[in-house]
Amino acid sequence: MLKTARYFLALLLTLSLVATAFAQEEIEVGDSVDGEADDETVEYEIELEEGQEIEISVESDDFDTYLKLFDEDGDEVASDDDGGEGLNSTIEYEVEEDGTYIIEVGSFPNGSDATGDFELSVEETGNSSDDDDEEEAEEEDEDSDSGDADMAIGEEIEVDTDDLDELEVTFEAEEGDVVTILVRPEADIDVTVQLLDPDGDEIALFDGFRDPAIIRQLLEDDGLYTIVLEERDGDELDDEIEIEILEAEILDLNDGPQTVTLDANYQIDYMVFEAEEDVQYVLSITTEDTPDSTVYVDLLQEGEFFASTRATVAGMSEAAFIFEFNDDGDIEVEIEYFAFSGDEAVITIEITELGN
Repeated sequence: MLKTARYFLALLLTLSLVATAFAQEEIEVGDSVDGEADDETVEYEIELEEGQEIEISVESDDFDTYLKLFDEDGDEVASDDDGGEGLNSTIEYEVEEDGTYIIEVGSFPNGSDATGDFELSVEETGNSSDDDDEEEAEEEDEDSDSGDADMAIGEEIEVDTDDLDELEVTFEAEEGDVVTILVRPEADIDVTVQLLDPDGDEIALFDGFRDPAIIRQLLEDDGLYTIVLEERDGDELDDEIEIEILEAEILDLNDGPQTVTLDANYQIDYMVFEAEEDVQYVLSITTEDTPDSTVYVDLLQEGEFFASTRATVAGMSEAAFIFEFNDDGDIEVEIEYFAFSGDEAVITIEITELGN
């Protein structure tokens, strides 16, 4: 009986030693630990949650480090050799599912056995689930009438610039909206008008010397748009400025003749046309009851004036000119109106193929 007891005691001791030999040290996110490798790879257990974004780093002055990360099934999900400083290793990883993961510290090449001291650290750099929640909240804010916008489409406001370097005004819009933005400085200054999309990228710019306006601009995203006003020469803005946002529509000359009405406060407009290369077109201009006015028509391709395509209609009600492009592409037809009398003008533009 005593012999049997001694046998079981020896067996339990052996199993305990085996378990200890294969036990892995545990580490938590946010920990930094010192370790030592004796011609071996060293493993650490860590509990991770889906959505966590972590950075695992190992540094050593004794060997060229190599890091591996294994999921709960033992599959390698990430590895790195020299992603840290010098020959040190860093893994940046977004956790795909909850579980117990294994961090393996080894040496180059491919995580082979290492010898020497090292320092291992794990930090959480973010949480994608929190980011998703924030994005959803932002989208809900954008979809709702949050009151963050300074004005709305169809509204006109007057702002005292009070010697500002620049003025920013925001408005909410939806994908597919088309707007015209009119700016009327009370003082005799030249103003540039920049339109930024919800990501802060420029989508339109007025940088001329006439009445500042962005005409018939198609908006391609839902969200908060920003109008940025600056004095053209870099001086401070002065006095009051009126800003008006009009609901508009694209005037497509491929659909037939298009008519606009321009007055003293709205002296420029745009239409669009898709031209084909090596085709001659006739652009016809008709004005109603404006004998003392001048209408300028320019063709722009990718925002640049196309050579020899300015038509000037002065003191007459009809005119036409022929143009031809060397490449297929969209063009803008820019119409500018001037009249000493200040009377409004009704202007019709039509483009047809020569001979039709």
